[in-house]
Amino acid sequence: MVERAGYEQLMVPLIERAASFSEEIVGDSPWPEWDQRGCFYLSVRDYGADYDQVVGETPAVLIPEGTISVSRWLGGLLDQPEPVVLPLKVWYELPCPRNELLDTLSETKRREFTQFGLEVLGAANPAADTEVLCLVQDLLTAVGVDPAGLRARLSDVRVFNQMVEESEVPQADRIALKEAMDGIAECRAGKRPERLPALLRAAEEVLDRQHLQPGAREAWRQVLDHAAGRVTKELRSALGAANHDALDHLDEMQRELTATGLGATVDLCVVRSHEYYTGLSFELDIVTPAATYVEVAGGGRYDKLVGNFTQAVAGGVVPCTGFAFGVERVAAVLEALDLFGDPTTTSTRHDFSDSSADVLALPLRDPSAVAGYLATRDKVQAQRQNFRVDIYVGDDADEESVAGYARARGISQRD
Repeated sequence: MVERAGYEQLMVPLIERAASFSEEIVGDSPWPEWDQRGCFYLSVRDYGADYDQVVGETPAVLIPEGTISVSRWLGGLLDQPEPVVLPLKVWYELPCPRNELLDTLSETKRREFTQFGLEVLGAANPAADTEVLCLVQDLLTAVGVDPAGLRARLSDVRVFNQMVEESEVPQADRIALKEAMDGIAECRAGKRPERLPALLRAAEEVLDRQHLQPGAREAWRQVLDHAAGRVTKELRSALGAANHDALDHLDEMQRELTATGLGATVDLCVVRSHEYYTGLSFELDIVTPAATYVEVAGGGRYDKLVGNFTQAVAGGVVPCTGFAFGVERVAAVLEALDLFGDPTTTSTRHDFSDSSADVLALPLRDPSAVAGYLATRDKVQAQRQNFRVDIYVGDDADEESVAGYARARGISQRD
């Protein structure tokens, strides 16, 4: 399905340089309960002319997740002499080994899981975020999940980052606060809600150590108690003008997605522990009359991660967005919902010049990039024709840029 939308498969190596997962790149908390002992580290010997000639050793790691390696690949691609036409749309599926604690293992949580993800690399356009959200819902719908039961919980980590800066929260407390908020969001979504009082107390204890002014404390209260599912006047007032851009974007995303039947709510506690996120962050749930499956998939925007792996971009900012899910976790949910169908097959591709898409569609012109993309997506789906369509989500939509993108990908252009 993602190849029908113009995405190409990227084969991600199992072994990655350990430096790629250093705190300087991924931060102190790249995922909940981060501990370097949870990764499998090894030392790779570098040989010269033969195996008797050891010229060095490279610290390495078995990759615990895919986004870092995809980002390093793009950084290396940008440093090549040949220019790269952006955006790039890639998908990947890979094993992720983790040295999990024995007492936490279960039928669906083992020492290795399979991660499926897709990324739009080199696009700041909100249409790229919109496409990612639409595709994760399309994927689940395609395997039988009732679209009425899909719920995307949206946030923007710029709000959290702005608030901790204004409140002068030290790094250790930021991590503790973020992980408490991550749990609060899970409880509000329906995952072990009995934890909520303790998690709220944990967040309050962190804030108590900051000696906040009344206005700042009210802003944090609005975020921690944010259960309305939308951007309210009270929330906007409490957070102040510095956060209005992020709140406007969330408000637009929530309204436009909801208007087209894609379930979306806003919860500013969906900060996700990955420190490389820079903007939109989201988690997707499946809600049924019998049960709620929280965080079946998650993702967001990470505009500064690729910059750690390239010298070609001034300022180190390469706008990127994407999502991923654990295949075993999704399979367990599908089994619980009795939705398993016939097995499918996949093919491996390495060529990122000629696209597998048959047609390049341009989003309808609209003051809102989100609305324009959604309208175009509806038009493409309504035609129900048996060809692959890549909806253009690049930042430059002028005729020359679009034509150059189409030529580079070998796609026919169609309005």
